[in-house]
Amino acid sequence: MDLTLNKASRSDSANALVVAIILNYKNYDDTICCVEELLKQDYSRLLCVIVDNASPNDSIQQLKNTLGTDRRVTILEAPFNGGYAAGNNVGARWASINLQPTYILIINPDVRMPEPSSITRLVAFADLQRDAGAVSPKVILPNGFVQGPYERPDMILSCIQFLIPAVWLVRRNRHQREFRAETKPRRCFRTIGACMLLRADSFAQVGMFDEGTFLENEEPILAELFNKQGKYFYHYPDVTVVHHHTRPGDGKYTMTSLKYYFKTYRGASDFALSTLEFCSKFYDAVYAPLKRRLPITQ
Repeated sequence: MDLTLNKASRSDSANALVVAIILNYKNYDDTICCVEELLKQDYSRLLCVIVDNASPNDSIQQLKNTLGTDRRVTILEAPFNGGYAAGNNVGARWASINLQPTYILIINPDVRMPEPSSITRLVAFADLQRDAGAVSPKVILPNGFVQGPYERPDMILSCIQFLIPAVWLVRRNRHQREFRAETKPRRCFRTIGACMLLRADSFAQVGMFDEGTFLENEEPILAELFNKQGKYFYHYPDVTVVHHHTRPGDGKYTMTSLKYYFKTYRGASDFALSTLEFCSKFYDAVYAPLKRRLPITQ
């Protein structure tokens, strides 16, 4: 499968409308920086939709004061904070009805896209992959740690990694060695949701994000939905973005979302889910206190 680009294919993609959805919750400074950087992209048919997820501060006013007069930016207010999936869906549904984009770019406020040609190259690549539901760049943390792409979650392996974290460390280090040097695009099970270009019609056909989760595991769920439609995630390392990621809170939604994924999309039994939760609690009691003392990148 030839996944390379040429100059002609890049120019042919210039007419596709891309709408970036940026979900804001309290962190309006990050959102403003993200949007200002997006507006510096050399892709001419790019619009931004900011969704404020019922922030309990003055985010809306700050966003309107800074970005409200730019015709390329729309600011929406979610009626309540329904989480990542629901908040992004507010923007995606509005964009689909009012703008009818070819692509929807889901991008976190703390992602920076320093290369002005990033969206141009992502769109050109996506246009060539007719079975692509989503295309993601190489997403790195400021220290160079690569986030994604990822394999399909495995229940047994998840339990083993909770019980024996050394297995997780070995697989994590192997992943970093492989993808820090990766230069070729590839089809994968899923990427990280911090930055992904979605084909708008495919995203709509699967019902957009499943709002059964509040936070986390949105990407494997979307991958399962895409796969049923013959659509897939692609990792495109020719474009790199920087994710200034800090994990909020204590990850309290992780297990709830993971159990929802395995039960709803993988048919896991109640016994299997109970086993998974037991292993997770064992990890939290025994290993998590040690991990917090170590400089391990999330």
